[in-house]
Amino acid sequence: MKNLLKVSALVSLAAFSTACFADSSTATAAWQGQLVSVVVGDTIAITGTAGGPVLTETLLFAADGNISAPDIVLEAHAVVAEVVGELHPSVVSWTVTDVNFFAGGQQVTGISFDIFNGMTKIAESAAGVVTDLGQLTSGLVTVPNVIALNIKSTNQSVTDPTYIIDQYTGTASLTVTVVVSDV
Repeated sequence: MKNLLKVSALVSLAAFSTACFADSSTATAAWQGQLVSVVVGDTIAITGTAGGPVLTETLLFAADGNISAPDIVLEAHAVVAEVVGELHPSVVSWTVTDVNFFAGGQQVTGISFDIFNGMTKIAESAAGVVTDLGQLTSGLVTVPNVIALNIKSTNQSVTDPTYIIDQYTGTASLTVTVVVSDV
């Protein structure tokens, strides 16, 4: 693509409790145009910066056909008596479970993505299947229990004149589903 296309970002947060002694929260970061409510686990929740709402970002299409999405900050916070509190006090693990790209109202396949916490690659997605590179624990994050989620496509090429994205028009969105669990 020759022009830079900006699309608002969306982060939809959904959470669930998995077991009595281990809790988790799931977030789907989507670079699109709406914001969906937050649902938390019993003891853990995903929020934006400083416990606030998850902010939106811009989906970018480069001239070489690659897609990128800048950082969306996600934090793991403790939940006490159904109230989201401070950063989670113990080690948590972050796991990428799903990546989807939509354009013109259709799911787009055939694009591979690398998923990052800042500049550290944490997972990859080839043709829609996520290969998790292991759990990201607080030992790998700059600030405990905080990640800067971003994503870049990896298989578009300036030498290939038929970029996959060029087959579509209209609104585009990119979603990355992340689960955080207390350890």
